[in-house]
Amino acid sequence: MFTPSNNPPKQLNCSTSKLKQVEEALRESEEQYRQLVELSLDAVIIYCEGKIVFANMAAVKLIGATNREEIIGKSLMDIVHPDCREIVKERIRQAQEQGKTAPLDEEKFTRLDGSVVEVEVTAIPFTFQAKPATQAIVRDITERKLAERVLRESEEKYRTIFETAGSSMVIIEGNDIISLANTEAEKLFGYSKGELEDNKNWTEFILQDDLEKIKEFRRMRRIGPNATLRNCELRFIDRQGNVKNVLMTVDVIPGTGKSVASFLDITERTRAENRISRLYRENLRQLKTLSALYDNAQKLGQSLDLQELAEDVTRTCVEIFGVSLAGLSRAEEDGSVSLPIHYPREIKYPRQATLRWDNSSSQELGPTGTAIRTGSPVIITDIASDPIFAPWRKAALEQGYCCSAAFPLISRGKPFGALVLHSDRPGFFSSDRVEFFRAYAQQVAAALINARLFKEIKRHSEHLQALRNIDMAITSSLDLRVTFNVILDQVTAQLGIDAACILLLNKYTHTLEYAAGRGFLSKAIERSRFHLGEGYAGRAVLERRIVVIPNLTEAEGFCALTRLMADEGFISYYGVPLMAKGQVNGVLEIFHRAPLDPDHEWLYFLEALAGQAAIAIDNAALFDELQRSNVELTLAYNATIEGWAHALDLRDKGTEGHSRRVTEMTMRLARALGMSDAELVHVRRGALLHDIGKMGIPDRILLKPGPLTEEEWTTMYHHPVYAYEMLSSINYLRQALDIPYCHHEKWDGTGYPRGLKGEQIPLAARIFAVVDVWDALTSERPYRSAWPEGKVREHILEQSGKHFDPRVVEVFLEMEL
Repeated sequence: MFTPSNNPPKQLNCSTSKLKQVEEALRESEEQYRQLVELSLDAVIIYCEGKIVFANMAAVKLIGATNREEIIGKSLMDIVHPDCREIVKERIRQAQEQGKTAPLDEEKFTRLDGSVVEVEVTAIPFTFQAKPATQAIVRDITERKLAERVLRESEEKYRTIFETAGSSMVIIEGNDIISLANTEAEKLFGYSKGELEDNKNWTEFILQDDLEKIKEFRRMRRIGPNATLRNCELRFIDRQGNVKNVLMTVDVIPGTGKSVASFLDITERTRAENRISRLYRENLRQLKTLSALYDNAQKLGQSLDLQELAEDVTRTCVEIFGVSLAGLSRAEEDGSVSLPIHYPREIKYPRQATLRWDNSSSQELGPTGTAIRTGSPVIITDIASDPIFAPWRKAALEQGYCCSAAFPLISRGKPFGALVLHSDRPGFFSSDRVEFFRAYAQQVAAALINARLFKEIKRHSEHLQALRNIDMAITSSLDLRVTFNVILDQVTAQLGIDAACILLLNKYTHTLEYAAGRGFLSKAIERSRFHLGEGYAGRAVLERRIVVIPNLTEAEGFCALTRLMADEGFISYYGVPLMAKGQVNGVLEIFHRAPLDPDHEWLYFLEALAGQAAIAIDNAALFDELQRSNVELTLAYNATIEGWAHALDLRDKGTEGHSRRVTEMTMRLARALGMSDAELVHVRRGALLHDIGKMGIPDRILLKPGPLTEEEWTTMYHHPVYAYEMLSSINYLRQALDIPYCHHEKWDGTGYPRGLKGEQIPLAARIFAVVDVWDALTSERPYRSAWPEGKVREHILEQSGKHFDPRVVEVFLEMEL
């Protein structure tokens, strides 16, 4: 046995020192390795003789343990998911036998709490304490796998959208090579998807002359990710050599270096545009005319001011469409034809013509009367020789006109006027221009009718508000001076007259005495005093009728008024007896400094205002009688509202009677749901006026026979807002706004205009929504037949909780319809 001496040789001492250095270095290396293993984000597990002999903290966290002791000594198979155990055993065996690291593989581990975690495992064989062992490096890839699945699903979804898109679409690499194409692209390019994706450069399909259009886009794509190309019109040449016009949009896909391009084949549209251009390529004015026709159609559809619209039409015909004189004629009820507006205004010739439309004599009818009477355009190619123009030939020729045309303005199959045009250019009214102006006259007719209806509705609203203001003055005050001031303000404003006064009947002296006035230049009227039968006011009382004097300066009996109002300059006069309960209480006198030509509505409203004044007078003496009169006035309001509803139905024959039906059914359903009588009053008005906002929708959209465009739908979606804007200023109708404003809202919040949801939607609107759909589906429409009631019930039940309030649907379906 070797025993070292106390004084070892120098060489031995040197070896021992080196050994210690190696051992120290080894310990340092081992400590560094241990720290690296402990700090590793990946789990490290040493598996020897069927047991886990080491696990770092990442492994403890991965397995869901609280400390290493819970893992050490366990079988590795205890934490390997049952589905993966055989595979893991085989990989460990192969690693040991082959003595080399097994590559990364994806497996599943079972945590101590039973949850499953997806992992990526690398098996490394080595010797642990002189025994064969395996070091497993385990990486948690659960979140990565989840992200991959989400990515695959997203990719699949967008691939489906890409493949089923209605337009041709391709994915373009940074070098302009097509890497992906959909089925529609095969049709456009004439190549199969495989051929397109086989190194095809998309710019090869663009005609050389059009490459300049995409030059800037290609430059921008090279220098940044925000390049885009919108609605670029190009010419493509397909595999067969066919040239196609396409509308192209290209967007860069962020972070990929790729772009997605979509192409819309507009070849047929372009050909049609070229054909239209060739027809109107005679000169620069004709090209301008085509553009102006489209722009003016848009303008016609937007304007609702009747006077402004008429002026725009005549001015456009002259300044844009090239005629010399344009006018809009109107068929009057007495058979005459008036020409209320023409352009240029300084030309006097149109005012010199006298026309009729109800006489069979062609010379008295003329082109304008004939067009109105027959409903067909009348073209005069030569004013100098055409006998139908004989009565007006001289005046027309003096202005230099050589040809003329009249195009009827028709509404619901009935002419109501004509667009009258004159030109100083021979042959101006060619067949092309005749067709052009025929189409334009149709647009003008629709716009004029729409503007007239809107004007009438607006005027009715103003009249209703005026009556309401007077009514409020009557009910809030017994002071006749206050009430008279309100009445006279409304009389002068709403009737558009210069002055008005109220004379009260003194029942004791049987004289008419001045009570209040408005619009007079002097105070002479305040001295008015007439006995019954004296003057026009006295005659109105005795005869109990309206006395009309069209021209005071020529009428007999004006001397009394002349003395009172020598400097007023009045021309027209109306005296209206103020009668209440069969008794005349006074006279409302109307004065105007120009001739008046009132229509029936004007006269009706004058009588209504006079009636209000009479009520006010009677109210001062008999307050109780006023309440009964208010009931009658309310009925008049409701009748006006019903008249509006009827006018709305007449605008679209396909919905005739709709307002009446839905109003009756809405009232029944509202009662069934427990609404009070006071609430039902507003429900009824709201139901009658539910589509009042459609007066603001142009006929070209509202009556369009085909499907609406997105822009047209956007306009249509505004009709509840139009209803709100039209009615909200009318205090009398403010509580009835729920249905007109909210009946297109849906229970699930997907309706319009405000996207209200559930009980945010007023109950009246929720009730009406069900009734409106029922009536629409059970009624015949030009575009579809009525549904059977059973099918409609099923539809309404299916929409419960989506479109409709479930409670309302339940009560509705229980009703006897």
